[in-house]
Amino acid sequence: MSASSSPINLFQFESAIAYLKARFQLEKDQEPTFSIRKWAKESGFGSHALMIMILNGKRSLNLKHVPTIAVGLKFSGAERQFFQTLIQLDQAKNEEEKQLYRGWLNELVPGRNHHVATLEHEQVMVDGIHAAIMVMTRIPGFDFKPEAISKCFASKYSLTQIQEALERLVRLKYLVIKNGRYEMSADSFNTLADVPNPKIRKYHQQMARWGAEAIDQQEISERDFQSLTIAIPRKSIPIAKDLLQKFYNQFQTLMMKDAADEVYQLNLHFFRLTDAPLSDGQTTVGKGAGTVRQIAQERSV
Repeated sequence: MSASSSPINLFQFESAIAYLKARFQLEKDQEPTFSIRKWAKESGFGSHALMIMILNGKRSLNLKHVPTIAVGLKFSGAERQFFQTLIQLDQAKNEEEKQLYRGWLNELVPGRNHHVATLEHEQVMVDGIHAAIMVMTRIPGFDFKPEAISKCFASKYSLTQIQEALERLVRLKYLVIKNGRYEMSADSFNTLADVPNPKIRKYHQQMARWGAEAIDQQEISERDFQSLTIAIPRKSIPIAKDLLQKFYNQFQTLMMKDAADEVYQLNLHFFRLTDAPLSDGQTTVGKGAGTVRQIAQERSV
């Protein structure tokens, strides 16, 4: 598959490594048995072990790899030049160098800058690590460096991914540097309420998965999971949503009164449990709503 015919557009990327990861995942999705060994061979690498180390951020992708990769991935001349500049951007030692290479990328693909910025903002919305990194700036005394942040999320993200997320937040000005410290550029960042957004759906799906993992991975003293199954009149749904929003706002205000020393996630799930709305013919008006409340009573054995 050539890059130009691939659903993954090379010209939208800010990192050569990120592009290679996306290309491999695309091949894997289309062919579940597809392996690093096979892909390394098709991409022109003599060693799949080297490819693994590069994708994991343990080895650098160098300019000497460009001719081989360009042939293996069937890059056009423009794609090869763009990919080479992405490698230089990955290897840049300071922000001045990064700005130089980003300028070259934008010259190679006019109009790219605005489009990439849109995709970058969407990535901040989709991946919860960005919100986590932002609120960590509010923990006094925390060693706010990629290495320290990476240790906090070692089971979910590599150091390279943490560095990419941090750079993205700075580049898009979600984070700014004041008096030598990273700070959020605003008190909070919110999306519009009750407006369908497929990007935000992915974020909530990710948080739901992390919550499910926490049930097994965290001590009960560190978490709180409760469940309420309730029958309600449909006309009360707006009232329920309003009450939950008020609780959310009050909870946030009270929890932020004192200095922080940990990052937590609050997910409020209120949704119709049935596959489809109950028809009027299936329901009759009763005297009141019934509830079944389940609060986990867990004890260590």
